[in-house]
Amino acid sequence: ETSAKNVSTINTQREASCAVESVASVRYDESTTTDTLFHKLKFGIDKTFENLYEISTSKKGANSICLAERFGVNQKTAWLFRQKAQAAMQSSEQYPLEAEVHIDESK
Repeated sequence: ETSAKNVSTINTQREASCAVESVASVRYDESTTTDTLFHKLKFGIDKTFENLYEISTSKKGANSICLAERFGVNQKTAWLFRQKAQAAMQSSEQYPLEAEVHIDESK
């Protein structure tokens, strides 16, 4: 009986130490921007909103090379942000527009 009790105690201690190690090795990214369009940006929030405006109002689409030159970032950064912005703007189609829709394209 005592040997079974000792084995049980050893197993419990091993499980407890493994649980502590696994919890300690987990890293959390605690930020207000986590899982948002603004997460891990390589440029300031002012450039972000200017960039979003340019992407959303461009009639022919926002070219990442032009965005990079205009906002002083490299082309890959501009391209990746444009991809994130376009994905965020994509319709979920849960609330489609109804009836007649008027669009003003004047600038």
